[in-house]
Amino acid sequence: MNVIKKIYRYINAQAQEKKIISEQSKYQIQFYNCWKQKNEDMYWGQFISHRHLLDSLPNKTLALFSVFGKREIIDKIAADYKIFYSAENLGRDNFHQYADYCLSNPSINLAMGFDYIDNPRYIRFPLWMDYMFDPWLSTDEIRKKCAELRFPKCTGKDKLCCMVASNPGDGLRKEMFDGISKFCHVDSSGRFLHNDDSLKTEFGDRKTDYLSRYCLNICPENTDAPGYVTEKIFESISCGCVPIYWGSSQHPEPNVLNLDAIIMWDREHNGAIALGKLFDLLSSSKQMQEFMSQPRLLPTAEEFILDTFSSVEQKFKDIIYE
Repeated sequence: MNVIKKIYRYINAQAQEKKIISEQSKYQIQFYNCWKQKNEDMYWGQFISHRHLLDSLPNKTLALFSVFGKREIIDKIAADYKIFYSAENLGRDNFHQYADYCLSNPSINLAMGFDYIDNPRYIRFPLWMDYMFDPWLSTDEIRKKCAELRFPKCTGKDKLCCMVASNPGDGLRKEMFDGISKFCHVDSSGRFLHNDDSLKTEFGDRKTDYLSRYCLNICPENTDAPGYVTEKIFESISCGCVPIYWGSSQHPEPNVLNLDAIIMWDREHNGAIALGKLFDLLSSSKQMQEFMSQPRLLPTAEEFILDTFSSVEQKFKDIIYE
């Protein structure tokens, strides 16, 4: 019976794969193994469309692949251009098959992710840029967004510290929660260590509205790897919180973030330095205000972000018009 079930599962999986391939093949820009399947919602589809990169080539197709499915589909798809993109830490067990960013697949024209890789077919584009900067923004709009992130609104806050987490990770979140709870109450509105319903009941699960009430936000990454920076720290900054952060080998986005305005959690010493800093801030409203008034972004941030977008666009042009 188990053998029969496996056969049926295999047949159903093959049928589902054929259905996805068939449905996507009618689009000029196709997406496979991605987190959404509505083409109009996909970041890179909008990036390409708003820059009119395929407008002069109506008979050409571009396929973008990510990690939420079998890698074998890459070679089954007929497309003129193939892109691989991952926002995930590919060193994790779930994604080991993609650890090389599919650069060993000759048909992949370009790969993108958070890693620092020296390869002409790869360019770095970490997840936080996707979250913070819509794909249609102009240069002036990106500069305006950077200005808002540099000095976010920090007034009108009536809560001290919060954490929004769905799972314990590898135990770090509880370590941070327990350590910081010795100095102040921590509202935890996610599934993990849940003690606060207001994210749902007052804000309809709108995370940024919820964070905007707080001075401090515990926002570590799920995993640690050089360059692995997601939306967490930038969401915290955009809402005017002081991020209490761990990740990216303790050097998140060195061309963008002002680390003096972030409380970095040193796991090796159980956060002793972070807790000392936190004690000082909680002991003096003047120190807290001064800390929160610091610029969150470095002077180099705008040019770094603009250069990244420009470089990615040029990479797309290089493969499309070569």
